[in-house]
Amino acid sequence: MSYKEICSLCKGNGYITVVVKGQDEIKQCWLCESKGEKEYSMKENNLKNNLFESVIDVGSGYLLAVAIQLLIFPLFGLYPTILDSMGIALIFTGISMMRSWVWRCYFRRKHEIRIYNH
Repeated sequence: MSYKEICSLCKGNGYITVVVKGQDEIKQCWLCESKGEKEYSMKENNLKNNLFESVIDVGSGYLLAVAIQLLIFPLFGLYPTILDSMGIALIFTGISMMRSWVWRCYFRRKHEIRIYNH
């Protein structure tokens, strides 16, 4: 599946005005290659790439949260064990994943409505 959007740089014109040595010059748009629109394709491997990126993102966030708790909590008089920190980080990671999913659904839906209305 693919979709097209009007180029955000040239606004669909295919050309842009740039200032070179104080003079306005008309140049071909390099973002859309002077087509006035960009075509985006949703490749099948995007699912695998997105999954990999999500696992790296969530995994590194989880490890960082455990480490931060072990380092920062004692400054506030809290001394959790490693297992306690892992449990707390797991709860916040789950909440973070839900929050990300809700925002992703919202923006995907908003994008689909924008494409449909054009």
